[in-house]
Amino acid sequence: MSQEKLGSALGLTFQQVQKYERGANKVGASRLYEMSRVLNVPIGFFFDDLISGTHERSIAALGGGFAEPPPTFFKGDDADEAAPETGAPMLDDMSLELLRAFQHVSDARVRQHLVNLVKSMAAPA
Repeated sequence: MSQEKLGSALGLTFQQVQKYERGANKVGASRLYEMSRVLNVPIGFFFDDLISGTHERSIAALGGGFAEPPPTFFKGDDADEAAPETGAPMLDDMSLELLRAFQHVSDARVRQHLVNLVKSMAAPA
C-alpha cells in the first residue's frame, strides 16, 4: 500500500505518513490502532522485531509504560537481576513465550479475558 493510499484511509496527507515512517513524528496508540486496522494486521505486528532473535529482553526494551511491571515477569523471583544496559528487570523464557503468544491474539475481548485470568491466578504481591 502506498503512503498516499494509507494517508487517505487514515485521513492524513502522505507527508504526515512519511513523518511517521521516518520517525519525525511519534505515533499515538489510537493512530497505531487505526493503522493496524487499515493494514489488516494485529498491533503486535509493529513490535515483532523487539522480541525476535534473543531469549531475553528487558521490560524497558519492550517499551514499558508508566506502570511498573508486575513482579511475576521478573526473571526468577527477585528483581535483582537486571539488564546491564538499562537496569530494567529481565524477562525469563516462559514470560517471553507468553508475551509472544499474547501478541498474536487479535480479539481485544479475548486479550482482556486472558489478562484477567492470569491476574486471578497470580499470587498476591
